[in-house]
Amino acid sequence: MLVNKTMATLLLSSLRGRLLLSVTLVLVIFLLVTGGILQKAYQVSLKTSIEARLQAHIYGLLTAADVKATGLVMPDILAEPLFNQISSELYAFVIDETGHVVWRSVSSTTIEIPVLSHVDIGQRYFSALESWHYNDYFYLSFGVLWELENGNNSPLQFVVLENQHHYQEQLNTFKQQLYFWLGIMSIVLIIVTLIVMMWSIKPIAQMQRDIQAIETGAKDKLTDTYLAELDGVADNINRLIVSERQQRKRYKDRIGDLAHSLKTPVAVLQGLTRNTHDEATIQDTLLEQTQRINQIVNYQLQRTVTGTQSLANIALPVKPLVSRVVTALDKVYSDKTVLVDIEIDESIQFFGEESDILEIIGNLCDNAYRLCLSRVSISAWPQANESRRIGLRVEDDGSGVACDKRELILQRGVRADSLNPGQGIGLAIVANIVDSYGGVIKIETSSLGGACFTVVV
Repeated sequence: MLVNKTMATLLLSSLRGRLLLSVTLVLVIFLLVTGGILQKAYQVSLKTSIEARLQAHIYGLLTAADVKATGLVMPDILAEPLFNQISSELYAFVIDETGHVVWRSVSSTTIEIPVLSHVDIGQRYFSALESWHYNDYFYLSFGVLWELENGNNSPLQFVVLENQHHYQEQLNTFKQQLYFWLGIMSIVLIIVTLIVMMWSIKPIAQMQRDIQAIETGAKDKLTDTYLAELDGVADNINRLIVSERQQRKRYKDRIGDLAHSLKTPVAVLQGLTRNTHDEATIQDTLLEQTQRINQIVNYQLQRTVTGTQSLANIALPVKPLVSRVVTALDKVYSDKTVLVDIEIDESIQFFGEESDILEIIGNLCDNAYRLCLSRVSISAWPQANESRRIGLRVEDDGSGVACDKRELILQRGVRADSLNPGQGIGLAIVANIVDSYGGVIKIETSSLGGACFTVVV
């Protein structure tokens, strides 16, 4: 019982096992039903041939019969030899309307005539007679109206019986042959099914080997052409591989950024006692640099989980997010008077993660606040012919970005203006998020006189 349960578990735990089990069950049911139908059809055919043979015997008896004034007269020897042999398993007799036996064949002289159903004149009745004299028989009754020489009519019933022995032999032989060949066909079909199944799932096995090669470093990604049904799976796996590698790179970049960003506050703290001995100054500087370190750590931890597009696409209203960012930046740059113009319709929506769009808006607006003289313009619009994409533009009236630096400042650690504070990673973060959404970022000269950053995501 345990072995059978284990085998069933193994079969159901693999695709090959499930396919083989399913095909085998369907095949067995199909062949059993087919065998039953063929057997039934052959059985009906045999009975039809027996009925036709018995009918021919009755016609022979009718041909040989003669009627005298005394009644029915039959020849001593009939054309069918089995009627002339005692216990030949083929019997014939004639009975009148009272059930009295008028005539019987030589073969039936040793048996008792069975009681049979009455048959109307001109009608025939074919049926089986079971367990009569310890045997089963087929019989055919035929009712006739015979005119005697004296002018009277005599209703008679001609009956022929045949032992079912030969019928059972033929039927059993057919069953043996039928199920033998159906068994051979089952084995052949199962083997063919196994071959077809192995051929059909070969691409899956190839994909499994390719994944193992990726795990060992022998391959970078799934490159082989699989079945159309597996191409989507292969593409998703490749995207997961790329995502995992990008994530590792992002972790490495964040650690490097963190270490680089901590150099300045750590250096200030190390030289604090050397540069001043004023207790109040030391306390203020210590508090300031500690807060700075805390900000740097929180920022890098937050950025560690950003960088790839999520599978979820949530519709987010853009204007409320921009307003949140602007409110926060107004507090950060409270010492600077900035006039912000927001031109965004309430219906504009971004399809993606909230943290991604906030990163884009936050970094672009932070640069604009930091580098502007007094004005910042923020606008957004739906992309034509692309219902799930939007355009976002942030402009300022600062000094702008030189043409030869517009591509460079999108790289990590590159800054357009070393005089202003900054780490040179904000625009790289924006570019990375935009690229993950398959979007674009452009840097131009603003109508306000400064820089104009346009993002399509």
